[in-house]
Amino acid sequence: MQVTSTVVMERLAAACTCSGCGASFDPRDVHVLARHGDRSWELAAVCRRCCTLSLFRAFVCHRPSRYRWAPSRDELGDQERQRFRAMPPVDHSDVRQATEFLAAFDGDFRQLFDRPRFHSVP
Repeated sequence: MQVTSTVVMERLAAACTCSGCGASFDPRDVHVLARHGDRSWELAAVCRRCCTLSLFRAFVCHRPSRYRWAPSRDELGDQERQRFRAMPPVDHSDVRQATEFLAAFDGDFRQLFDRPRFHSVP
């Protein structure tokens, strides 16, 4: 069976809810970010109610399986969720700064994190 992006997006929208407010996703708000062969998909969904961006990875099994669609678990604890809700939303300036940083970043994470706060004290 050929699995199309439409099928994957509809299944995700039917099975998962927004981690921010619990609303259901509309298939039109689910977007394919990457597809790895015919088995692994990376997707993003944007909640129409609260604008929370959720990222998903879906694995497609082409043969009958005892496993069923499993909704993702929220990685944030209550304190983390409260902290992020209190933060201002990402704006154009934030996106511009991130774009500029990534354009100049050469991939050297060692240099990026080579700061005294990341080193242990002897």
